[in-house]
Amino acid sequence: MSLALGIGVNTMIFSLVSGVILRPLPYKEPNRLVMLWEHDRRRIWHQMEVDPENLFDWRKQNQVFDDIAALGHWLPHYKTGTGAERLLGGRISANLFTVLVVKPFLGRPFLAEEDRPGADNVILLSHSCWQRRFGADPNIIGKTLTLDDASYTVVGIMPSNFRFPQPKYQEQPELVKPLALGPPKGLRGGNQLYAVARLKPGVTLERARADMDIIAQRLEEQHPKSLAGMGVTVIPLSKQVAGEVDRALLVLFGTVTFILLITCANLASLMSARALERRKESAIRAALGASRFRLIRQLLTESTVLAVLGGATATLLAYWGENLLIGFMPGNVPRLDEVRIDTTALCFTLLISIFTALLFGLLPALEVSKPDLSQLLKEWG
Repeated sequence: MSLALGIGVNTMIFSLVSGVILRPLPYKEPNRLVMLWEHDRRRIWHQMEVDPENLFDWRKQNQVFDDIAALGHWLPHYKTGTGAERLLGGRISANLFTVLVVKPFLGRPFLAEEDRPGADNVILLSHSCWQRRFGADPNIIGKTLTLDDASYTVVGIMPSNFRFPQPKYQEQPELVKPLALGPPKGLRGGNQLYAVARLKPGVTLERARADMDIIAQRLEEQHPKSLAGMGVTVIPLSKQVAGEVDRALLVLFGTVTFILLITCANLASLMSARALERRKESAIRAALGASRFRLIRQLLTESTVLAVLGGATATLLAYWGENLLIGFMPGNVPRLDEVRIDTTALCFTLLISIFTALLFGLLPALEVSKPDLSQLLKEWG
């Protein structure tokens, strides 16, 4: 039971690490995606939301990105026949889907002409919102919803695995509308946007940071009052999403693996004691011509059967305990909705079961496979 518990806990933690850290983000070539933040060198603030005016300048002056998209907040009131409900929404630039290389599950993305003031009365629904609130009705496309006393036309449904890159907020928007910034106004200081960019092919992170540093310095010289001490932080999206929890999860995984090794050491001691009790059997088999390899194979087979049974029990424990584990996770752990016991986790369970079988079964097998026949005959009279 201790072996099953050890493997089961390792499987649960591995599935957590896999879902949060190892599983690729649901975008094409996610290694080319970065988050852009403003930072204030005077106050050591390295991840400030982006000013729309600076966003315009970054788009115009950079030489390292295919494009830069932006996201903002929106908390609309959704009117139904029975009243109004506040929803978690968002505002996105129309080029977000081009930057992320994502296509809607149904319908279409926003058009460039809809991403301007007065033309932004269209919305996209998240896949979960579409299923939960509208019964996965495909005919929702083209229908209108009343939000904040205004009519919005549903033009698309996002894929089920899509995530809006809003790293500071773990909850995903239920619906989004165009950002609709309009032309630059020349007023700075309204830090309110998240910016995500796609690196041009072949552009390194270091080159992107150097390019944005030059732009930040240029803008600081042009706007010394509003941009004094301001710079730009460029962070890979994968690292941004994982945040500070990746190190903690890896430490947790290392800890439970160490506990499993201790369990294997204890089992190895028990197997060694049991193997010593079978010295007579091994000696007789050796005297009858059984090779050392055959003796080792027999004992390792027994260990493997034990480990596989432990692995099977561990899988059941992992399935049962996964939701319990997720429930204990703090709110700042991202992508918890993607944590599951999948094929990767099951393969990990199989491999770790085989590994533990070798770990606690090999040493006893080696000990018993070389019986000293003359000594044993003396002991047995």
